[in-house]
Amino acid sequence: MPTILSFNAGTIEDRSYPDQVERTAIGKHPIAGPVRILRLGVVGDTQEDQKHHGGPDRALCAYVADHHPAWVPILGRTPEPGLFGENLTVQGIDETQVHVGDRFRVGSAIIEATTPRVPCMTLTRRLGYPDAIAFIRSLGWCGWYSRVIEEGVAEAGAELELIHSDPAGVSIREVYGVNSDKGAPREAIERVLAVKALPDEWRAKFTARLGA
Repeated sequence: MPTILSFNAGTIEDRSYPDQVERTAIGKHPIAGPVRILRLGVVGDTQEDQKHHGGPDRALCAYVADHHPAWVPILGRTPEPGLFGENLTVQGIDETQVHVGDRFRVGSAIIEATTPRVPCMTLTRRLGYPDAIAFIRSLGWCGWYSRVIEEGVAEAGAELELIHSDPAGVSIREVYGVNSDKGAPREAIERVLAVKALPDEWRAKFTARLGA
């Protein structure tokens, strides 16, 4: 059974890099004990850039711990929970197995996968690896966002129990691939648009691509 290895939260802070100081909440750290999962995410978490992060359709960000070993030679260390800015560090499931619209029970909460997490320069600076976006894109290791269907409480070690599999069967990796490929065929875009759980923001941009 897939599990949540760690729930992570972060606060807004100024992070210093060689070329700039960035105000961000990407620095997530494990939460000890029971965690309250609310409509806008885990209690104690914040987002600085609320245009691209947070909100009901991006309440929770998940990243896969099974990807960590491949990052060791790149980063020079084993990634710690929250390093990728994720709220849920998960194990035993990945982007090929999670579909947009799949629902999972986590403790007493129910969450629904919504979109891939599209990595940005903030993550690149956080990792200290200039080619992070290209590396993630090449493997499809993007992680994903979820909305909260029912609020509840859970803690590290909780199972990520699939309770509803979306009938369209469009995986997070598939959506990420179509989003990244500006030359994706019409059929691939239409397949993504057939997913009822796809957030309005993503539906609008894929629909616009069909009309281009």
